[in-house]
Amino acid sequence: MVHSDTQNDRGASVILVALTLLVMMGFAAIAIDYGLGANERRHDQTGADTAVMAGAVELVTGGSVQEVVDEIVNYVNLNVRNVPTAAWEACTDPSPLSQVVSINYPAVTPATPCISFDFLRRIRVVLPEQVIDTAFGRVMGFNTLSINAEAEALGILFPGGGSGPPFVALAGVSGGDVICLRTSSSGPAIPPLMTGNGVGIPPSLGTEPDPCDETVYDPNSQFFGTLDPLVYFNNATGAVTCKSNLIDYSIAVGIDHPMSQFEPDYVVGTSNPLGPEVVEDNCAPVAVSGVNTMPLTTGLSAAQLRCGMLTSNGGGCSNSVPPGAAGGNNVPARLKTGPYQQSTYRFLGESMDNKPLWDFMDDYAGLSWPGECEDIYDNRSTGSWDYFDKKEKMLECLTLWSFPTHDPLFTADLIETPRFAWIPLLAESNLTTDPSVCPVSGGTKCVHFNEFTPAYMQTLYTLITGGGAAGACDPGGSGQRWGRHDAGETQDCGRNNDNLDRLASIVLDCGMLPDNICQARPGSPGGDPNPTLELVK
Repeated sequence: MVHSDTQNDRGASVILVALTLLVMMGFAAIAIDYGLGANERRHDQTGADTAVMAGAVELVTGGSVQEVVDEIVNYVNLNVRNVPTAAWEACTDPSPLSQVVSINYPAVTPATPCISFDFLRRIRVVLPEQVIDTAFGRVMGFNTLSINAEAEALGILFPGGGSGPPFVALAGVSGGDVICLRTSSSGPAIPPLMTGNGVGIPPSLGTEPDPCDETVYDPNSQFFGTLDPLVYFNNATGAVTCKSNLIDYSIAVGIDHPMSQFEPDYVVGTSNPLGPEVVEDNCAPVAVSGVNTMPLTTGLSAAQLRCGMLTSNGGGCSNSVPPGAAGGNNVPARLKTGPYQQSTYRFLGESMDNKPLWDFMDDYAGLSWPGECEDIYDNRSTGSWDYFDKKEKMLECLTLWSFPTHDPLFTADLIETPRFAWIPLLAESNLTTDPSVCPVSGGTKCVHFNEFTPAYMQTLYTLITGGGAAGACDPGGSGQRWGRHDAGETQDCGRNNDNLDRLASIVLDCGMLPDNICQARPGSPGGDPNPTLELVK
């Protein structure tokens, strides 16, 4: 019997239709199953994002590691999906941060590898893997899909680019005061402050001694103190390592852990109102009372100050390298960060942020300001006022401004310059007689934070020895003499191999900043910075 070509074609068509249906079912598997999987992953990712932020809030509001883990686990169980304890303990994280709960805090439950920390400030959460059944995927040979989600957050930080350096301001300062951080260097009296050309400027501000001149002012009542924060990470091993005397590193990047303040205010000579003693950062050897209590240090050197603020001779500073890394990676010095870098008008041969404070003033139209503040705003760009006219009028403005009588002075851009910083305002008014001895500290003295005051790092000083001129700020000649450079000055200053011996800062008032940045306290320059919470991954 002879078959026709038409009959043969019909048989082929059946096979083609069957194959087409199989391919279409495969596309359906991809479209439906992977769509469901993607939707489930989005749900898990949102849950991981919000859970890690909830943990960050718990951490910086005083929660222990156990309380932070509880907050994260409970949040996931209530808002994402129920994850058994065994799943948390069995999950894996290929890229944990330096402190892993299951390794560094094995007593915490669940002892999970999927929650980790850096500096007890950055938090990472990996949700245990979720396996879901497929609907059409079985046709293509896969029965399940695995869902993963991870998130990292920085704990609540003070707003701004200039994180808190390890300096403190003493009780009793006010807005417009100029205070000084000095090293152990000594030298001759600092020349008197230069005055302006007299355009509407009272001469009184230009006749006062320099606030960094310890031949005039008592360092214990006029100068910054320096804190000794503990850095406790190890990038090479992932282990927790307690370190101290990394002052230059802390100047550059800010204190390595969240700082808080006493509520109510700590009163010198009283017991700790917060209750039992805690060990700062869970590190030995210095145990202190309260999360806002830290030891002072007397070991600050001019080389460390330069490394933290400017680097050394245009290069890196070996003592600015975070501990633990093989050879380490140099961190950017403070004045080499932020959006206002410039290569001209150097100090010690270093380019830096050189933006003056008055460049950040708001438009005073419709605002209540002292007349001196309006004067500096109107004349900050005119040729009739020289640099020192502007500086003196700016200090006058700050001194006469008051809260809540006057409106804020500066725009939010101010907090993005690294010359801006939040400085702990202490309960202590004198660094010799007031600080108490830290518990288990071998006599180290501790200070207590009551508030945080904004400050602007205004003047850099270098102690020059030997002959030869070193820029416009150096009068030249022989012997010891001081070079000095203020933010905004249009000149180079200092020699490449000189150190940064002192740093003067202008105390601002919290109320001079926009309300969304800082909540001011009447009668004090300090206040409560509005913190930020940043989801970084």
